[in-house]
Amino acid sequence: MAIIEMVRKLPRVSISEDTNEYEISTRYVNPFLCGLFDDPDQDIFLRWTNETTLEARKHEGFSMIHPDLTISSLHGMKWKMTYGYGEAKSAAQGANNFLICQDLYRIAILCKDALDLQNMEGFLGLQVIGRTITFYVIVLPATGLYVMRELTKIKLPDCLDDLTKFIMDMPQALLVLDIFNRLSQLTQNNE
Repeated sequence: MAIIEMVRKLPRVSISEDTNEYEISTRYVNPFLCGLFDDPDQDIFLRWTNETTLEARKHEGFSMIHPDLTISSLHGMKWKMTYGYGEAKSAAQGANNFLICQDLYRIAILCKDALDLQNMEGFLGLQVIGRTITFYVIVLPATGLYVMRELTKIKLPDCLDDLTKFIMDMPQALLVLDIFNRLSQLTQNNE
């Protein structure tokens, strides 16, 4: 499904100018991530929120960071749980190590807070820099010991001509999806 959505959205040739964060998220990243994570049958959706997290709204003392994206589940008409958080930056901001490290720190804090609150086995973190998405898993193997591990990096194509290279990265995308499905199933079983 992710590839079909990308075929619909990608330009035929590369765009020479740098694209901003909003265009990157709507033209390149959103079709791929929604195709990967959206599951209406399970009421799970990728959302570009940039708002206070569900955990922070429910509990005082939690981080008031506003993530750029969340992977959340619906319960009736309300958002119930979050399974992942992400931050996005344009490629032009990718050379700013301070901003990139700050985003990674934000992802870690958001995922740690969610792990503490939701009694989950693990949590998915995403860092988008331009058209490159880095996937992380955050787990709590022992009380007070949080481990954040990079799963993989996937570079999205910038035009239809580059789609064949992207298809070669699909095994890594399937690995991320498999880990995500295992974590979300474990979480649903714990509810």
